[in-house]
Amino acid sequence: MKIDILNTSKSRVGSSIQVGASSDKERAKLRDSQLKEEIRALTLNEAINKVELAKALYEIKKNKLYRFDGYDNVYGFCLNYKFSRTMIY
Repeated sequence: MKIDILNTSKSRVGSSIQVGASSDKERAKLRDSQLKEEIRALTLNEAINKVELAKALYEIKKNKLYRFDGYDNVYGFCLNYKFSRTMIY
C-alpha cells in the first residue's frame, strides 16, 4: 500500500505557490509562515510523543510486563518494535 504523505487529510504541507507578482510574494510569505508554524507544532508533538513512549517503556521494564508477551527481558520485547538500544535504556 502506497501512501502519499503530502496529500493526506492531516497534512497541510504540499500545496506549492508560484511566486511572480507582489500579491504572489505576499501569499508566498504567508505560506512560509504557515509552514514554519507547522514545523514548530510537529516538532513539539514529536517531543511529547517521545516522552510518553519513554514513560510506557519504563513502566513495562520496571514491572516486567514484557513477560506477558513471552519475553525474558525488555530488550527482546523492544526488538519487536524496532526500538534502538538507546531508546530502551
